[in-house]
Amino acid sequence: MALTWDFTEVENAKELCWIDNPNPDRKEDEKYMLNPITSALIHSSMLTGISKITKKNYKELAKRLVELEIVGMALVPYDSNTGVVSNSGESLRSPTEKEVQEHIGLTTNVAVKDTRKWKTNITRLIREQAERYMKARLNKDTEDK
Repeated sequence: MALTWDFTEVENAKELCWIDNPNPDRKEDEKYMLNPITSALIHSSMLTGISKITKKNYKELAKRLVELEIVGMALVPYDSNTGVVSNSGESLRSPTEKEVQEHIGLTTNVAVKDTRKWKTNITRLIREQAERYMKARLNKDTEDK
């Protein structure tokens, strides 16, 4: 199933969700592009299992995004020297609580994950990350000998 989204219910969606496309090689119909924050919220919904950002759940979504960042799954590119969000940024972070709140009304077609399913999923991700870390450490220890 293809990921679909709708931000017609987001306040100031035109200004918030779209930015000028800085690519000098862009085509005529590519004057604008999705804001990296909006794009991260759309694509991370597949992991977080929150299909609509609301006044009631935006803080829970922000928390889930931080949990994903902790396991190395942040999606917002930014310049770590200036803190400016940019598609050419070399670092990644999760959207802030304020950025999530600004996107109240954004919906996607992902399957909803209740808190129990989310905890199962994040625990699995933590364990997978731990296994990768242990393998990398084992490889380094083997190379040092």
